Amino acid sequence: ADEARDVVKNDVVELMEDLPGVPAGTLGKVLMVTGFTWLRFNVLFTNGVNVGQIDRAKLRKLSKAEAKAARKAARAA
Repeated sequence: ADEARDVVKNDVVELMEDLPGVPAGTLGKVLMVTGFTWLRFNVLFTNGVNVGQIDRAKLRKLSKAEAKAARKAARAA
């Protein structure tokens, strides 16, 4: 299976390397998936920064349990 296709709209992801305005480790929600042969992702990060054209290699998809815990922690903060 193509690893890039395992991430879909509304998935919670973690950034694996720094991007301008978003440090590695920041969580975000996939807003849009674009592309045919090279998929790119538009992600809204928890620090409020929206970044488009992110390659799949720079993202880690959170498991359902991790995503649930992250949402719970965000509500508690």
